[in-house]
Amino acid sequence: VCINPLHVDRVNISERRMEFDLNSPINMQAKYNISGKILVLPIVGNGDLILNMTNVHCVYVFHHDLENRKSDGKEYIKLGESTFEFEPESFHVEMTNLFNGDKNLGDNMNRFMNENWRDVLKELGPVVGDAFKKTLDILMDQFLGLVPYEDVFPIAE
Repeated sequence: VCINPLHVDRVNISERRMEFDLNSPINMQAKYNISGKILVLPIVGNGDLILNMTNVHCVYVFHHDLENRKSDGKEYIKLGESTFEFEPESFHVEMTNLFNGDKNLGDNMNRFMNENWRDVLKELGPVVGDAFKKTLDILMDQFLGLVPYEDVFPIAE
């Protein structure tokens, strides 16, 4: 997953909750394995997936607790439940090896998904959003596990 450049439009911090409004292009390369339907059309295949979205408005919210570490006596933010919602300005997907490598069927399915991306995204959005949420959770958890709370939010004297 590539999120570059990432613009933070707004941060809302309240007790035990943080909300980030973000804007960024999102590009993802992954392996896929699918058997089912997209909208009303059957789809089957496994291979490479390339997903590009532009001007993606995202809202990432997480709840947290503070935990005291005995090793240094400082408090650290412990990530709790989180949510991630997104809305792209545009969406382009390419899946290789659809329909057991049938180029004609695969090209037509890719074209269909890209021409009807808003409807496709309604169906696939939760899966895509969950992948991004998990990535952000890992990044935030790693960062917040390294930096004490007082350094993330220093108290002005």
